[in-house]
Parts: sequence; C-alpha cells; structure tokens
Amino acid sequence: MHNQVQAIVRLKSCLLILFVTTSSFAGSWTIGNSGAPGTGRCASSCHGVGTGTVVVSGFPDVYQPDSLYLIQISASGEPLKNFNASCRSGESVNPAGVLLGSSTTTIYSVPDEINGVQANALDLNSAEFYWLAPSAGIGQARLYVGAHQGGFTGANSNIALISEEALATSERPLLPSEVSLSVWPNPFNSSASISFEVNTPREADVAVYDVQGRLVKTLFSGIAQSGTNTLAWHPQTASGLYFVTIVSEGKQITQKALFAK
Repeated sequence: MHNQVQAIVRLKSCLLILFVTTSSFAGSWTIGNSGAPGTGRCASSCHGVGTGTVVVSGFPDVYQPDSLYLIQISASGEPLKNFNASCRSGESVNPAGVLLGSSTTTIYSVPDEINGVQANALDLNSAEFYWLAPSAGIGQARLYVGAHQGGFTGANSNIALISEEALATSERPLLPSEVSLSVWPNPFNSSASISFEVNTPREADVAVYDVQGRLVKTLFSGIAQSGTNTLAWHPQTASGLYFVTIVSEGKQITQKALFAK
C-alpha cells in the first residue's frame, strides 16, 4: 500500500511538471491567431521585445485559379518559435482557396479560422506550406501571417500579403510550350480518368497528392507524346479531396479531384 501511494505521488508530480512545461509553451502553439479578420494577433499581444525578421515568399502578386503555390516562411536573427497563417477572400472572413501542410507544417481548424497552418515544431529557421488558389471568380486573396521569434518576449511579425486573380482569357489552341490537365468524372467513386495534352513530345510528371501535400501516387513520369494522353487512377485510399498535378518543362498545373466512394 505504501508503495502504491508513493507511485501515485510520483505520477502526480510528473503530471504537474508536464502541465507547467506545456503551459509555458502554450503561447507558441496557439492557433487561430494569424491576424486575419475575426482572429486575434497573438504575436502582437504579449511579445515584442527582441530582434529578428520574418519573410514570407512564394505568395504570388497575381494567382491563376486552381493553381498550387509553395509558400515559404523564414526567420533571420532568432528562429521561429511558431506562426499562424490563413488566407481570406479580400478583407472578409471567408477562406480563399485551401492551405495545405508539408513536412514542416500542419493544418489546424478552429471556429474563427477553419483552415489555418502552423509549424509542426518549435524553433525552426524556416518552414513551408502550400496554397491551392481558389476557383475563378473569387477575386482578391489575402494571406495573413502572425509569427513569433525567440523566447516568450521575443520579436513578433504581423504580415498581410495580397494576390489578385488573373484575368480570364478566351479559349485558344495550346502554344508549343503549354500543357492542359483534366480529371473526369469529378467527383468520382471508383476510378478517375486523368487526361493531359501537350503539343510537342516532352518530359512530364503526373502525380496525386493529399490535402497535407503528401505524395499519394505517381501516375506518369517520362516522355509524353504530343496530343492527348490519358491515365487511369484507381485509388486505394480513403475518400476525400486530392490534388492531381502535372509538371512539365518548369510549368505546373493542378486540378482538384474529389474521391467519394
């Protein structure tokens, strides 16, 4: 009995230490504080002493609807304690497109920020995530980032970047340097037909990614023949949203694919 009591006391002590340690880092792991409309700005509210700079790159001045962009966030001076980011339609509370995580970031969802992203570890010098731009007609998109560096009282950054929707162009034949990509049917419940068209033989890579930016399947990698090339995808994965991407000669096109089995 005495040994049991001692074990319980030790367990409670460990839990108390864990709670105190976790609480001391709670501000760094806060979510829903990117500074976007309807959210707080934790990076400004309780920090600010110290030096350091945060730079966000890869968010385009002008975006192509339904295109995938790699966004990078880096810190100079002190490392990133953490950051929150979200993308909105103009100055509204509505999301613009979809943020996707990577090996250094993870997605979170709270009532005021249903599609946010943050680093998946503390004290990184850089991190990256993906932005799938919205479909045509959404208009201006704004990326909000609230970042904190160093210790609890370290430097903070509140960043807002603007991207305008590219003007639509009328349909025309593909130029020799262009490619096209389509998914049919969409949504689908067992298999999908992936078609891509090129005007000249060229190297091409066609792959499927999940919403976390992880590779699900490589459908094609090699020399594509001119004209229409058709591939079949029979997913052995869970239902949900996926992204089919073709990369060829430095160009990338991404299409959403909804698997609903």
